[in-house]
Amino acid sequence: MLERCLVLRRGLGTRFDIAAALSTLSLVRLRTGDAVSAAAGEQEALQILREIGNRRGELIALIHLGQVAE
Repeated sequence: MLERCLVLRRGLGTRFDIAAALSTLSLVRLRTGDAVSAAAGEQEALQILREIGNRRGELIALIHLGQVAE
């Protein structure tokens, strides 16, 4: 379901929404044991959030990356 959400958000092109979907999907992937995909998705989300200047989102993405690294 989250993968479909990400596809739809990419289609709409709203960068914040894409980053939010990536971040949420990354947490699910981490909790299901796929740390590699979780890290990749969260890094993409972080890049988008930095590009659009969303500092709060950037902080959250960095926290999530820290969780992946644990």
